[in-house]
Amino acid sequence: MISRIVLKLIMLQSILARVNMEEIKTVSETFIGEKQDVIINPMGPLNLQRGYIVHQGGYMHNKRFYSHEIDTDYGLYKNGLSNENKQEYNFMRTPVNDKVYECLDKKTPKGKYMSTYHEMLIKMFPSMDENLSIEIDRSNALTNFLRADHVKKDAKYILAALLLLSEGVDIKIAVESTEEKKKLVIKSKTCKEKEFVNIVMHTTGIDPVTNMYSDSIYQSEAAEIVDFYLQCRDNPLIKKGGKFAMPTTKKEFESGKFLNNAAFLIQTYIYEFIETAESYKDFVNAAHELLVDQVAEKENLANTKKKSKEGKIFDELFIAKEALSENKKYIESFCDFVQATNESIKLPFGSDSQLPRYTRVPQCKLDKTGFELDQSLYYSDCVESALLGLFSCLAYSQKTKKYKTSHMGEGISKELKNFFKKYPRPAEIIDSEMHKEWSRVVACLDNDKIDYKQNKNELIAGVGNIFLAISEITGQKEEILELVEYIESICKKGELNDDERWEIEAKIKSIIKSLLPSKNVEVSCEQARLGTRSNGKADIFAKIFIIHNINNEPTGFTLNITPGYANISLFSTSEDNFDSVKEGCEEISKVYSNVNCYMGHLMIHYVSIELESSVCDNIEFFNITKEIIHYTMHEEPEKISKTFLLGRVFFSLAKLDTIRFFMEKMMKKGKRPAESAIRFTGNVLGSLQLNDNTMLWGVLMRFPSDANMQEYYPRIASEELDNL
Repeated sequence: MISRIVLKLIMLQSILARVNMEEIKTVSETFIGEKQDVIINPMGPLNLQRGYIVHQGGYMHNKRFYSHEIDTDYGLYKNGLSNENKQEYNFMRTPVNDKVYECLDKKTPKGKYMSTYHEMLIKMFPSMDENLSIEIDRSNALTNFLRADHVKKDAKYILAALLLLSEGVDIKIAVESTEEKKKLVIKSKTCKEKEFVNIVMHTTGIDPVTNMYSDSIYQSEAAEIVDFYLQCRDNPLIKKGGKFAMPTTKKEFESGKFLNNAAFLIQTYIYEFIETAESYKDFVNAAHELLVDQVAEKENLANTKKKSKEGKIFDELFIAKEALSENKKYIESFCDFVQATNESIKLPFGSDSQLPRYTRVPQCKLDKTGFELDQSLYYSDCVESALLGLFSCLAYSQKTKKYKTSHMGEGISKELKNFFKKYPRPAEIIDSEMHKEWSRVVACLDNDKIDYKQNKNELIAGVGNIFLAISEITGQKEEILELVEYIESICKKGELNDDERWEIEAKIKSIIKSLLPSKNVEVSCEQARLGTRSNGKADIFAKIFIIHNINNEPTGFTLNITPGYANISLFSTSEDNFDSVKEGCEEISKVYSNVNCYMGHLMIHYVSIELESSVCDNIEFFNITKEIIHYTMHEEPEKISKTFLLGRVFFSLAKLDTIRFFMEKMMKKGKRPAESAIRFTGNVLGSLQLNDNTMLWGVLMRFPSDANMQEYYPRIASEELDNL
């Protein structure tokens, strides 16, 4: 029940480390350019705070996974009968296979733009699971291209060029054909001989077409994205006054139409891509260098009274350094808010930006002396990142707010000891170096029964396999081996009954408690089921809940192990920080009250949602859900974008009621609803864990008996849904 408390699920995201707010603040005060005479305009598109808030608010997450223009890939299939003779189901959700609906109108400029925009959205945020991500094991993906050895030093110019194109600057960027291979070139306008970028558009890796290793994979997706942004430079749809223009008023912002703007897309991508404060500075300086060079007129951008188009854009990106003192308040007020929120956390992770997220990491050498340099051997450390989150919670002392391992016993590995010596306290951001250091802990473990995908790197998901890895890391071998042998016996039998589920839970509970500094915790294991690892071996898959009761308030985390991947999520029902959140929200609203631009509206909207999510009761929640349905049923499909701004928390809680209200309203109208509404609610359905009979039954209960589910939602075939 929701009663002044919102269950905040903070999912383990599949994204590389991001720059934290303290680093954003530092860079905002840095002098930019050769003359060091300007700073970042805090209201402009170079302020990475935009990306920070968009990520925290889940706006791009909602846009990517629920947009009615996107045909999300999912399906529900029979998976045999349970011991209680009830039908079980296998639910598959594969975001990397999502695509834009082919039937979208491409004849009009608007239809063509929207179709291409959503194609680029999927390519730039491919997402391996239900969490928003720029990472993917596809050699021709944009992110992998930008990180290629021969490209990474120029990535700052490429991203800066795309951002400037989205702002309307005429950048001389092109994919040029040569006798040998195509090249990406960014040329200077002021010096014919100068080139900012001249790189081959081919990399090494696994060819997505032949599935074979190749040293010449054409970067088709990067080329398509460059071409898209070249087309966007003068597209009236996304310029001031256009249908999808970046908002300048509260009404325009609340419409959510700007979520379809190419500028919003590249700004969000850049935030997800940039790893450190230094790389952020380099990117901003690259944008300044490109902008100054690309302006054909010989004008002093910072001082000319009558500004050209480029001069006006310059002012949107940069302001004179003398204006620093009067503009500090904008970022400082938000930094104080973030700090106050972080100080109230009871676990090492207090927000989604603090959780470890799987990313591409190099293979650890078998002797653990270093890492393989070959980019084609990089892999996504999905299970490893989940274990990093788990061990961070197991090692965290709520009293000292630091990590310790002494309570785990004398048998822990030297790699685990060294890791927590190097990282003795929680970090707001888990960076790529930390991912690499963690791989020394979990890769190349000395037990041949542990399944890896290749060369003792990239752990395979499965309760038995993961706990085998935990046994090698902690030295808790006897009890864990007993659990693993018990799981193996069940797998051989091919059946799992309730008594065996209880026994597995009891063994896991004992193991987890032995690794925690405080024994005053509850451990439970839910949705335990037989399944198959990605390598074909049988194993158990389940959700493991570890719940601390702090001041009579449950706070904890969940380790979710499914075939193919594992992730971790945090939850809390604490109201301790409500007063500090309220005070911070009010201060930010005061500072930004007269800022009538996108950044001002974004900030006030974000803190308002944060405050509402802390005090929301059942009536308010019901009204919010009705608002979602009102816009899904509206004749204008763009209205759906408004609901994406409600944030990830409301969307997580509103899914089932969204389906119910939608069906009830549809049946009352007595006619087929708009296609946009069907597709939107279909995507909401596809985001649910429908292999769970309880969840599936909850969905079916919300459908009127005469609703044509098969017609509206063919990915969930009605004939499959029996024996529930």
